[in-house]
Amino acid sequence: MAWPKRAGVAALTAGLALSCATTFGVAPAAAAVPDKCNANYQSKTFDTPGSNVTFKIKLCVSLNSSSGKYHAYAMGSWSGGGNYAVGEMDKFLLLLRLERSDAIMRAESCEFRSGINWVPSDSFRPSDMPTVISGECDLNTDATNSGGGKWTADGKIIYNIQNDGDGDKTWELGGSPGYDD
Repeated sequence: MAWPKRAGVAALTAGLALSCATTFGVAPAAAAVPDKCNANYQSKTFDTPGSNVTFKIKLCVSLNSSSGKYHAYAMGSWSGGGNYAVGEMDKFLLLLRLERSDAIMRAESCEFRSGINWVPSDSFRPSDMPTVISGECDLNTDATNSGGGKWTADGKIIYNIQNDGDGDKTWELGGSPGYDD
């Protein structure tokens, strides 16, 4: 009967592999550490001279366990933009911060004004940020662990609706959940 012999060989092979891993210090691959993001998208609708613009955003922090670097990023979308005859925004600046225990460790900014004024709707993720808005935008910011604390992504948007006479306004975003270090 060949089947029990094969089962015995399989058991011997598995045992040998476990023995080699223990003897030679070969460890199983580490599980990826999940990103910590806002549970829901934060959303705001802006009453502009063109159509109303709705902007949705989620802030996230990730940990690269092999390099020990924390990384903050933003992802989201907008709709209702792209009114070619009348610009909706004079300014729409996202300020993204990587924080440790509410102290800013790194910060980046990105101007969405051109995209909102010219593109009816679009979405953005860290990997495509430079191409979505004019090629000058990168919200991927990271820092190496240099002490204890809670690492989070946080930010705000400074916006100015065209021709409303109110100047700059600020939309404070809720920070991401974090990693305890």
